[in-house]
Amino acid sequence: MTTYLGIPFTKDGIDWKTHIESTAKKAAGVLRFLRATCDSWPPLIRLFLFRAFVASIWEYGVPLLFLTDKQLLATYQEIQDDAPFWIFDKKNRKGKSYIQLAHSFAMTERVVDRFSSLLTRFGLHFEMSNESNPLRTLVDFFRFKKIELSSESLVSKGIYSTLDYRAIMDSAPYGTKRKKLFLDEAVKKRKIKSLSKGKPGTIISRVLPESRNENNGIDVSLYISDKTGSRNAVKWRFNTFGIDQNAQFVKVFLV
Repeated sequence: MTTYLGIPFTKDGIDWKTHIESTAKKAAGVLRFLRATCDSWPPLIRLFLFRAFVASIWEYGVPLLFLTDKQLLATYQEIQDDAPFWIFDKKNRKGKSYIQLAHSFAMTERVVDRFSSLLTRFGLHFEMSNESNPLRTLVDFFRFKKIELSSESLVSKGIYSTLDYRAIMDSAPYGTKRKKLFLDEAVKKRKIKSLSKGKPGTIISRVLPESRNENNGIDVSLYISDKTGSRNAVKWRFNTFGIDQNAQFVKVFLV
């Protein structure tokens, strides 16, 4: 086995099992380090640290990784489901409802949904890439030569232009900048919907749009500037959903 650009290869191709195991181990180690060294930071900073230093580890190479067996991604999801207990300063697990609500507050999609969003963004990156881009050169070559590829080929699976990407961009405006803004807004709306929907009566279906930051959808309680105030506000928000019955009531402006 050899490693190229951080991804392990064997004679049969990419060794995804080894790649996922090694990156998951590294991500879990970084999360443990953050817990030990950044425990005094407020929830919003913890969330950004998680995104920048933990989730980014398994998001490397997403256009390739997304097309693997989705069951292999469960290891990443386990780590992501453990992160809210540090982000929101909870010592004891509260079960599925707590995890769902925490992810909704933090706007952390399920790993498989996050990968889908990144792959959709990759579609525009490919579309706007230079003609000398290696992937574009490869795709154009196979198109021009009308060469049939294996159904397992990443090119034949269309990693550069997924069904989601084409569905979104069908009504996109002209111009690179306008297309990017249009795609960003579409992906954000889809993300908020996935973290707010649920069967009637489920906990995340009760999260109101007005409680989210208008730019990124994160719960407004995380944006209180005072560190202690932010922590108390987050506890109060969980309390309003019946999650943290011992939360101290705090008068804050959550608008």
